[in-house]
Amino acid sequence: MGDLSRVKEVMTGIMSDVVRDGRISLGEFLFAKEVRMGGYSGPLPPQAQIIKNRTRLDPRANALYAERIPFVVVASTTNQRLFNKVQEPWELTQDGNQFRIDSKYYIEKALLPPMERLLKLLGADPNR
Repeated sequence: MGDLSRVKEVMTGIMSDVVRDGRISLGEFLFAKEVRMGGYSGPLPPQAQIIKNRTRLDPRANALYAERIPFVVVASTTNQRLFNKVQEPWELTQDGNQFRIDSKYYIEKALLPPMERLLKLLGADPNR
């Protein structure tokens, strides 16, 4: 495989933008997944946790079956599970909000895995 220094430079730039709050629009951090309330065993997935929190405040705010629910992953000071770190996007836009995007989660779970798969397809060693 050829020189990957440019790929590394671009990825490093993207990761540093993710780490610095405000450099990337909130829309780039959104996940939206289908929710199927009543069909989960064990810990709730993030989208179901959002609906559970929403209906706790307003019982009429239930989601439709297979509705896509947007959410973001926020940083926490403790080592919490993912379903405890999800928030609705509008909560990050409120005045006085105390939430920050979890940059470590987005880099490790959203950016690096597809990049590694792409590099493997091209015959490159992603760990290099």
